[in-house]
Amino acid sequence: SAPKAISFPSLEDDPVLFDWVQKGIPLHKDSTECKFCTKQLPESRIDDLNSFYSKKLKEIQDSIAELYKLINDERNIVEVKFPNKKVIAVPFQTEYEQAINSYEIQKNIYKDKLSILEKDLKSKGSSIFSSIESTNIDIISLVNHFESIEGVLKKHNKWLEEFEERKSTAIQKILKHYVAEYIQTEDYLEKEN
Repeated sequence: SAPKAISFPSLEDDPVLFDWVQKGIPLHKDSTECKFCTKQLPESRIDDLNSFYSKKLKEIQDSIAELYKLINDERNIVEVKFPNKKVIAVPFQTEYEQAINSYEIQKNIYKDKLSILEKDLKSKGSSIFSSIESTNIDIISLVNHFESIEGVLKKHNKWLEEFEERKSTAIQKILKHYVAEYIQTEDYLEKEN
């Protein structure tokens, strides 16, 4: 098994020192003396530092891979398949279509922001131990757009429920009308008397 990497708290806590030592390791290849202070290097110092930077490299690479996965997951999450407007009650179709279009516009802006983050990750991946300035992006939320679509769907559902009630009431009225018409036409009340 690979030797366990030694921790160097001073390197982990000081980014400038981290970069400085990382750049200095190749200068000390096959050297037994520090090129800066001219003191004797401990026997395993360069190996320990290489092991430390290898461990850090893996941690950073794993973090980058995880962030790529999260970005990809986000892309999939926002790709929502909404019902076709034809299944929405006619009084709400225009409002529904506008809410969907608004969502699609905002979704594309959001996906553009994800691409910017991805570009920053790619930059970091190609210079792992260098400090990279992240791009400032505005936070994009799709919550209001989902709520707008949901609002239209709720109106549609309520309208359908009320439609069934109105339909039932109308059927009762029609039946009463036909019964009354039959009674009048057949002179039912006189015949019964």
